[in-house]
Amino acid sequence: MALSKQVQIAVVLFSLVAAASALDLPIDWKIPTSGKPYDTTYLQTGDSVTFNWRGFHGVYKITSDRCPATFSDSGPDDLAPSASGGSYTWHATAPGTYYLACQVGDHCKEGMLIEIVVGSGPALAPSAMAPMVPAEAPAASGDSEGSEGEN
Repeated sequence: MALSKQVQIAVVLFSLVAAASALDLPIDWKIPTSGKPYDTTYLQTGDSVTFNWRGFHGVYKITSDRCPATFSDSGPDDLAPSASGGSYTWHATAPGTYYLACQVGDHCKEGMLIEIVVGSGPALAPSAMAPMVPAEAPAASGDSEGSEGEN
């Protein structure tokens, strides 16, 4: 059974739109004031996340949602070596669950840890996601807004 020309064109157009709508989610990579890890992020293959930071941080791939006792200074898991200010883009190339953390001092234990779940479906439209920032602890009364330093 042959597909009609209109169906063939629709399939090609859908494929092009899906490929063109790959998501690049920006993440404000800093120590959450709540001390809790970032919320789980859901992506599709072809999507990416870009970690942007001020202060001294990095990006390291770990094997679970538990921070390791130590981080190796080099190797394939050291995705973005520690630096004062920077940016790193991680690409979702295969379905699975991934854990990325900051390897500086106790930053991982202080909440600089994110779980990324990658599915195999079409990418989400970029407008479906907002920039990700860590969960913030409720401000105590009398705290002034905007006085947070660089983490």
